[in-house]
Amino acid sequence: MVLVYLLQSGAEIESGVLLSAGGPVYDFDLRHIRMRASTERTVLIERWLDITDRWQTTPFSSEIADLHLT
Repeated sequence: MVLVYLLQSGAEIESGVLLSAGGPVYDFDLRHIRMRASTERTVLIERWLDITDRWQTTPFSSEIADLHLT
């Protein structure tokens, strides 16, 4: 898998896209959760979508296309 991008989309959320071996493309959100003050954060996959059939319409389509070609 190749991480195409990972962006901070909020105080506790990161959004990204992964390109898997063989071509599947996944869009996901990670949520950082702190159970109590001064503890380590837990990261949960909040959203995981297979966008293989529509990645060409995403804002990062050129980056995904570049990785598909390599």
